[in-house]
Amino acid sequence: TATVRVQPVLELPPATTCALRLRGGQTGLHDLAGNVLATDVRIPFTTSTDTASPSASLSPSDGAANVAPGSRVVVVFDAPMDPATLRDDTVLVTDDVGTPLAGTRALTGGDRILTFTPNVPFTNLTYYRTRVVGGSTGARRATGNWFPTDRTARFR
Repeated sequence: TATVRVQPVLELPPATTCALRLRGGQTGLHDLAGNVLATDVRIPFTTSTDTASPSASLSPSDGAANVAPGSRVVVVFDAPMDPATLRDDTVLVTDDVGTPLAGTRALTGGDRILTFTPNVPFTNLTYYRTRVVGGSTGARRATGNWFPTDRTARFR
């Protein structure tokens, strides 16, 4: 009810001051009840200087087998990440059916290395999953760029 998501048709230029205009009046935005946005709303913003999408290396890697029960899950990012975006719901470690594992997290290496230590050792011959959520609500670089898609690994 209070969110407007905008997807640009073309790529925005890097390091540029831009503005989003929400058109008001009878030809502009209306809510579901038909109420009109009274006047135009202008929202200025500056695009990032960073033009690349982030990448990450997940360990254990996808398809890894015979992972030691006392192992930790490590995600190494290619650039410093925004710590506020590396939450339990954006970097997930779960069993094979999606139940989150309890454990502790540590962000080190200049905000580039996330280490997850499970409270209980992994069980032999059991599958687990790691997922770094992509998109605008997922993990982000410190510059604001996000993964275009999820990064995942399934291991046992």
